Amino acid sequence: MTHLWHYLPSGEGSHFVGATTIVLLALVVYPLLAAQTQEGDDADIRNVMNAYAEAVNKADAQLGSQVWCGSEEDSLTNPAGRWQDTQQIKALYALLRDSYSERKLTFDTVSIHSYGDFAWTEFTGDFAARQRKDGAPFSFHAAETQIYRKSHGKWCLVHVQYSTFPTQHSAKAQ
Repeated sequence: MTHLWHYLPSGEGSHFVGATTIVLLALVVYPLLAAQTQEGDDADIRNVMNAYAEAVNKADAQLGSQVWCGSEEDSLTNPAGRWQDTQQIKALYALLRDSYSERKLTFDTVSIHSYGDFAWTEFTGDFAARQRKDGAPFSFHAAETQIYRKSHGKWCLVHVQYSTFPTQHSAKAQ
């Protein structure tokens, strides 16, 4: 069997083998490193999601400010309205605090998609609360999408969009 480098001028075969080895190693190693990076990003994003839920559960704008990017672009849209920018997002936490004496946001069926410095999550989950005015329970099952940006090596939340499911059409009812 004759190898390609046998046809190269004397001494160039070792360069060919060296270059080929580097290319092959890159083809094997890069996907492994990329997968490790994505797994790390996914874990970091999941941590931000958990902090987001904790901020909602505590109706804590200070904790929430550690989750959001803190820009005028930050926004949240849900059936109750739209909040755009840092001040309105803080007002949302105050609304949660003033409206409900207890709050509990839980996730299920979480899917995380990260690409470079941008990512999004999709999940279904439940929000259960107790109304402050009369103690009545309030809850809904919803689908939520969150959009993230990586800034200075840290993931932060840019946008949240969630929609509630009608009771008769919820995944749990089917």
